[in-house]
Amino acid sequence: DRLLRTAVSNVRINEFIAQSVARCTVIVLDCCSSGMFKGGDVGQQLAGPGRYVVSSTRGSELANDAATSTGTSLFTEYMVTGLLGEAEDLNEDGYVDLREIYDYVRKQLTSHTRQVPHCRFDGDAAVSLARRPAKTPVIAKVPQSGARPESTFALSETVITLRNVDPEERLRPEVIEIY
Repeated sequence: DRLLRTAVSNVRINEFIAQSVARCTVIVLDCCSSGMFKGGDVGQQLAGPGRYVVSSTRGSELANDAATSTGTSLFTEYMVTGLLGEAEDLNEDGYVDLREIYDYVRKQLTSHTRQVPHCRFDGDAAVSLARRPAKTPVIAKVPQSGARPESTFALSETVITLRNVDPEERLRPEVIEIY
């Protein structure tokens, strides 16, 4: 009864992607029944070269409601914590790729809930999503009382700030589109 207010058609999503200049597209869907469109598999309807679809549920399964103080779902919470440092750089290439993030999110969800996410990668899923510094010996710093640790990544409406990047370091080129 609320379909027009609460749904986005696969046709519209495919139009967004077709108009993008990006060589690869990561589509993250977090809602009940996020694993399907119009009764069919979401992966097939959004499939294409360089497309990576991650959904919080399989088929018509229900997603867990927001259960955190941030008001986000567990799927989104694990996705964000994985990007911010909890997901490991298993191949130690300095980046956490989509497969490593998905595996982290899936492990967290299935160990704490009955919710099982789904993915479809029309490529090798080596899409770098988060940078990880080279492994060095860790020297623990004791924060001053009331002090908050500085975030690695800060985002505002108009500025993206990267920290821990050497002046001579060359980052791989990226195309970012914000809808």
